[in-house]
Order: sequence, then C-alpha cells, then structure tokens
Amino acid sequence: NFEQIIARKFNCSAKEALLRCQAKGLSYEDAEGVLGFKHVTIRKWAKRLDVKLSAKLAHQKHLLVCEG
Repeated sequence: NFEQIIARKFNCSAKEALLRCQAKGLSYEDAEGVLGFKHVTIRKWAKRLDVKLSAKLAHQKHLLVCEG
C-alpha cells in the first residue's frame, strides 16, 4: 500500500514524507511528481495522516530526501 511503498522508496514514514512535501510548500499535484502517486491518492493519505498540502501548483521540481 501507499505507506509501505513510501517507506521502501524514501526510507521514512508516509507521514514524514508528506510533512516534508508540506515544508517545501508543495501542492498535491507537485507531490504527485515527487512521490510517484496520483494526487487523489496523496490527498486521501494526507487526510488520513492529518497533513495538509497546498492546493496551488508550485510548478517546481523537488527532490524529497528523508534521513534514515
């Protein structure tokens, strides 16, 4: 599922990955390119994990780095 794939891909929890996207000011659409999931999936999991991302598209490429 989403949490397992994020943990495997980024070596951190799904919540931590979403919080890092939030800290970078990413929108759900921006996070789509970073996390590799559709924005609706990201929105669903963000809601479950109580993380809110920006609604606006930032038009920037970002690299998500989670420290192990």
